[in-house]
This record gives sequence, structure tokens and C-alpha cells, in this order.
Amino acid sequence: MQEKSTIMSKSTEKGVPVCHALLTNKRPETYERLFVQIRNKLIHINGNVGPLHTVLMDFELGGQEAARNIFRVRVKGCIFHFSQSLIRWLNTNGLKMAYENNNKVKRWISSVRCLALLPSDLIPLA
Repeated sequence: MQEKSTIMSKSTEKGVPVCHALLTNKRPETYERLFVQIRNKLIHINGNVGPLHTVLMDFELGGQEAARNIFRVRVKGCIFHFSQSLIRWLNTNGLKMAYENNNKVKRWISSVRCLALLPSDLIPLA
């Protein structure tokens, strides 16, 4: 099985795809090999990697771990992929119909999605 991975660069307001890769699995070591190749290519082309502070990516734990290990950056989840995972959770737990037909459930899920956009210090502990 192959996993498609796309690396985007955002130096302005627009993200641009700069690398596509097919990975054999989702293990951290596999992502690390990919990220090492990318880092080495950046060093070869630019003389360095450049300033990296944050990586925005999906919720693939292997990829997140590898990004932290190779680039020493803060990893943040992408709202698009978070929303997709919420929909998968609804489907897995038999709540798809409730979400589609019940406005209270739909509002609750939308509220959960919006929590991801707030600074963590504004969200009280449950």
C-alpha cells in the first residue's frame, strides 16, 4: 500500500506544492527518510534549510513525530484534516444521520470544530 504525501511551501499568503511523495507506510522512520531527503535538497540548493518554526500538517502521528525530530519545529494540525477526522468519527460511531438531521448535533460538532481555532488559554479544562 502506498501513502501519498504532498509538501506545501507557504512563504506568503498562498501555499504552493513543492514535493509529492509516495510512501510505503505511515511509520515515523518512513517520514523521517522523506524529511531528511527534503532537508538535504534544501541545503544543497540554498546552502541551508532556512527559518522553520511551525509545520502545519494532517494528524498522521508518524509524520508529526518525524517533523519534530528532523526539523525541530512546532507541529500544528490542519483544520481541514481535523474536520475530516470529525466526520470520520461521526460515521464510525453511527452518528452520521443524527448530524445530518439534527440541528443541535450539527451545531455541537461545529462548536467542536471551532474550538480548534481558539488559543488554548481561552478553553477551560473540562
